[in-house]
Formats: sequence, C-alpha cells, structure tokens
Amino acid sequence: MPAPNNAIPWVVGLVFLSLFLFFATANWMIVWAALFRKKHSSWVPLVGGLFGVAAFRFLPFARLHSYWWLPLILGYGCLAGPHMFCFWTLPRLGHFFSFCASRGSLRVPLEKRAISEHS
Repeated sequence: MPAPNNAIPWVVGLVFLSLFLFFATANWMIVWAALFRKKHSSWVPLVGGLFGVAAFRFLPFARLHSYWWLPLILGYGCLAGPHMFCFWTLPRLGHFFSFCASRGSLRVPLEKRAISEHS
C-alpha cells in the first residue's frame, strides 16, 4: 500500500531534523569539551545547519517555514564556529607563522629564492 501524500513531508522533515539535532549537539559538545575539559576535536561546519534548514522547509508547518534561518544560528558550525575561526584562530596562526619565520624554520619557496639571488 503506498504512503499517503502527507506522510512524505513528515518523514523527510523528521529525518532532516534528527540529522540537524545530531550535528548541532555534537558540535556544541565539542565546544564544551574544548572549553571545560581542554580536550580538542574538530567540529563539522555548515552540515548541521543545512540539515536544519531542509527540515524547516520540509515539515508541514506554515509558521516554521518562515524561520528557516534559525538552525543556521543555533548550530555552532554555521555562525559561531566560522566566526571564532576567523577572529580567534587565524590571527593566532599568523603569530605562529611569523614566529617560525623569525626562527628560520619556514623554508622560502624556490621562486622567491631565485628572485632574491638575482637582485
């Protein structure tokens, strides 16, 4: 017996919603472990939020459709994670690379060596 037409949006929406909850929870648990346990892991960017957007669009609630942007804010990998990467991690990596270059542990590419030898 085929499924009724109104069951398909529910099934697809609930699958996407469960995937969003899984990825969003996992990302926030990684953040919690990094802050309080000093244990570092990698978080998954954008995946959870995109599953959440799909869930909000597929679930048959008219009010829910206008809040499609909410999973992008709630999931760490969509807003907070990239923000922290750009404004916290990248500046610290710049200091690391300049420190390594000052100690001579970074190699200059061959093209730059050839240019500097001819100058």
